[in-house]
Order: sequence, then C-alpha cells, then structure tokens
Amino acid sequence: QRSVRAHRSGYLHLPGRSGNEEKRKGKTAPIMSQQQNSSILPNEGAFADFKKQCLSTENWISKYDSNGMQVWIEVQKSSVPKVHKIKCKMTIKDVSA
Repeated sequence: QRSVRAHRSGYLHLPGRSGNEEKRKGKTAPIMSQQQNSSILPNEGAFADFKKQCLSTENWISKYDSNGMQVWIEVQKSSVPKVHKIKCKMTIKDVSA
C-alpha cells in the first residue's frame, strides 16, 4: 500500500512519483486537482442538465425493480463506453418530502 496525502498545490502526492501524473500499465493519467476559490455548488444550467439526465429514459435499461427500489444502466451508443453510469430510485414511504 502507498500512502496518499494532499499537497498544498491541490494535487495528490503519491510517493515514488514525480509531477502530477501517475503511470499505470504504460499509460499516464493526470491526477485531479482542486482549484482554489471554486464552488462545488452547480449553477442553474448544470442542475437542469443533471435533472434532465435523471428523468431521461432514452438509452437506459431497467436492471432491477422491486419493493420501491429501481436501478437502471445506461447503454452507450458506442460499443466501448468510457464511463459507466447507473441511476437508482428509491421510494421511502415513512419519510415525507
């Protein structure tokens, strides 16, 4: 196991590596950085896009639906998806909205 610690610049520091990239199986991937003074709250446009994705049924396949719990997976148009998405919906009868 390697220890991981945050660096003042916002980059993660992985012992034994230099720079802001980590090599795995001959490939390099940039390490995510956190920008200073950035907001994690989405603006109205980002929230509207998120809501649209949540309500969309196009390219989604239901994999589970039982006892108020539903799970869908997204089927990408390309044969090799880069990101796998799932969405879940749970109905909780004892909690008021």
